[in-house]
Amino acid sequence: MTLVVAFIGITRPPVWTDEAATISAADRGVSAFVDLVSTIDIVHGLYYLLMMPWIDVFGSSPLSIRTPSALVLTAGAFIAVRLTMRYAHVEAPDRAVTAGLAAGVLFAVLPGLAWMGQEARPYPFGTVCALLAWWSYERWLRTHEDRWLILLVVAHLLAIYFTLYAAMAVPLYVLRALGHGRRTALKATGAAAALGAGTLPLVLTAVPQQGQVSWISTTPLSMLQGMAAKQFFIGYGLSDGPWFEPVRVIAVILACLTLVLVLLGMVLGPLRRTQAWLWSWIAFPALVLLVVRLVGGQFYEARFLAFTAPALVVLLALVTTVCIRRRAVGLVTLGVVVVLCVPAVIGQHERTKNNSDYRSAYALLERADTIYFLDAGSRAIVTAYPQQTPAKDPMLLESPEESGSLYGRNRLLDVALQGSPSGTTAVVTQRADREGQGDNHDAVVDRFVSTGCTVQASLEDAYNRSTLLECPAP
Repeated sequence: MTLVVAFIGITRPPVWTDEAATISAADRGVSAFVDLVSTIDIVHGLYYLLMMPWIDVFGSSPLSIRTPSALVLTAGAFIAVRLTMRYAHVEAPDRAVTAGLAAGVLFAVLPGLAWMGQEARPYPFGTVCALLAWWSYERWLRTHEDRWLILLVVAHLLAIYFTLYAAMAVPLYVLRALGHGRRTALKATGAAAALGAGTLPLVLTAVPQQGQVSWISTTPLSMLQGMAAKQFFIGYGLSDGPWFEPVRVIAVILACLTLVLVLLGMVLGPLRRTQAWLWSWIAFPALVLLVVRLVGGQFYEARFLAFTAPALVVLLALVTTVCIRRRAVGLVTLGVVVVLCVPAVIGQHERTKNNSDYRSAYALLERADTIYFLDAGSRAIVTAYPQQTPAKDPMLLESPEESGSLYGRNRLLDVALQGSPSGTTAVVTQRADREGQGDNHDAVVDRFVSTGCTVQASLEDAYNRSTLLECPAP
């Protein structure tokens, strides 16, 4: 079911800024790739490395770059189902299959997971690796076979290299192991130490690049609101369109309903320890980021904690199928949760991600013979949707490969503007309220108009401004 939901309308949302970064980073040689991640996006380096051969073989169309995410997320659904059935079997063997089916449905439609199946970014990879580590941990606690502990370390280390924030879940392994005897606790501590050592090179490289998240600006209240509603019940990227306002209301209802169900599950009694373990996966990373925010740090973004969403899936599946003894009541409750999740999933399939409509921008720019990208980052548009015949790019000084960057390095504006434009010409900038040359957009357009160019069309979205002009022949 997860695969079906992921592939329905998978090409409908336009490729957006972060996905363009995936294309740019993965569509280059190994040497240029090393140069790139040494200065930017090291936290996504493993994902880019995996996408390099994929793009070489299958190209960089929206379907191609999003298919790996859909496939990997589907594998995660299988692991979540197996975990749920294992937990349910302890208390109610006769309901294990029902619990597994519930988990499969919830995994497919929970907005906090569904968005990842249509996103060419590393988050589903990190989520599934964290799930595999979690499953290995359960096997190790039950069998005490060291091979499962080794698999845990490998899987969770991969999760961290796909999603750095997954490192916040590592202490949970040690805390739970404390209740299983001294020997088990010592082995879990050793595994945690191995994970710490394995993560250290990534952290040391990522620290100088932490300016990449400097754009994050949240208050403790907005963080709590995001953690309660957006993170799980809206999903990332849905911020406009006809579905957005209804989904915001529904997300609050779902958050309240989930809180009631969690409390009900604890009161009713079965699987209290399991529920506490599942809740710790959700609450502990959120609490860490909230404390960091209270002392002045800014590191919370809903998608960064996407790896915690499977814990909510398993928790809701167990409460509705095992903890609620009346089967009919539990299934009806499950049905209500599923139905309330559907509008957000539909909205995700219809959306322009974060109001970034690169497809429409490309439709305008493909007519241009010359494009003045006043900000290097605006080249993400033609990275996402390459022109059949690349336009002249007077602003480009060094290509992405030469500059070790995602979109190249620009020359000085005055140098690029020497002479008069001719033919169909476009001016593209990042929005004036974003970091860049947005304030120069009108000045450059006015300068071209003064030489005889006429404005043919313009477009503005959350990230870029584009203006198309027709200029006289020289």
